[in-house]
Amino acid sequence: FLGGNMKINGGPDKTTLDIDAEAKAGSSLMIPLTNSREIRENEFIQFSRNNNKEQTLIKNQKSTFNMNFNLDIQNNSQIQLIFDEEIGDLIKGYGQGSLYLKINDLGDLEVFGDFVIEDGNYLFTLQDVITKSFQIKNGGLIRFNGHPHNAVIDLDVLYNVQASLNPLNSDYDRQVKSPVICGMKMSKDLLNP
Repeated sequence: FLGGNMKINGGPDKTTLDIDAEAKAGSSLMIPLTNSREIRENEFIQFSRNNNKEQTLIKNQKSTFNMNFNLDIQNNSQIQLIFDEEIGDLIKGYGQGSLYLKINDLGDLEVFGDFVIEDGNYLFTLQDVITKSFQIKNGGLIRFNGHPHNAVIDLDVLYNVQASLNPLNSDYDRQVKSPVICGMKMSKDLLNP
């Protein structure tokens, strides 16, 4: 859900969208970190030119699409960084920030700006065998500077587990499991923290 202004320029061979918007309550911005799936040719939109003599339909013409998108996100909206869509590896957070999203002539997505997470989680999945959910503490940062792979993170995450305290203190019964919260700092490169 968005509110703002959008300007569409160009024609069938090159179209540009310029957008200045604010995310509304309940919005989700999903940024895939893997290559996007192939999109079939659009058969729904067809451009035509109207010369006073006759109307010619333009079809199967190579075209380019550009987008310049300034997005203001408040804490009522969510951002998702999808590492692997097939197995569900992702960072999901509610927070705030200002992002500039750009799609160039080649269809490459670039994202610039900071997003501060106020509440979120990181779902880690290892080859569909191990799945762990980490809670992201308030104040986590995702900083974008171009390709989404190049994002830098500064996150404090927590993992809740039931474990024996015996290895830490032999007075504890090895068979009794106690609630333990493990903390971890994830920083620097998004794909190699």
